[in-house]
Amino acid sequence: MAKTLSKIKTTKGSNFGQTINFLGVDVKFDRTGIAEVEPELANKLIAAYKGWIVDPEAVVEIKKSDAKNDSKQVEKLQIELDKTKEKTTLRESTIASLEKELKDWKEQLEVYKEKAETAEQSLADHKEVFTKIESDLKLEVSLLRKNVAELIEFCDQLEIPEAKYKGLSKDKLIELILAESK
Repeated sequence: MAKTLSKIKTTKGSNFGQTINFLGVDVKFDRTGIAEVEPELANKLIAAYKGWIVDPEAVVEIKKSDAKNDSKQVEKLQIELDKTKEKTTLRESTIASLEKELKDWKEQLEVYKEKAETAEQSLADHKEVFTKIESDLKLEVSLLRKNVAELIEFCDQLEIPEAKYKGLSKDKLIELILAESK
């Protein structure tokens, strides 16, 4: 003889198509949230899990007072929705303003980066010139410490023709050496 089964329905969508253990018994819900169980278990589950497991064939009565409460609830929700929309609009305008400000800052940053690159190049050029001037000054100072005989010897080391430095004074020899060393 075939067993008679009762249907129960879950109101929890995450149980649809799942097997759940209730009161030590595995209950398999189909994809619509319906399960077939023995009548005694159905009554126990409906009683134990009110609002979560229901009889799908039970008729639900709507009371007039519930309808009034529902309309008041709808009004409250509409007011809340309007407030949320205002907040959302305000946040969107704030976001747009901040994004524009960010874009402006990024453009300024690019301008400053270009100026920094130009300044770095200018500094490098000045350092190169400074290094050359410093080198020339060190050479000149070392030449000023030498006597005429040492300057003539230095001219020979630089392979300057004797005709260019013969008979020159110390100052003129230094000028000649500096000119030839450049």
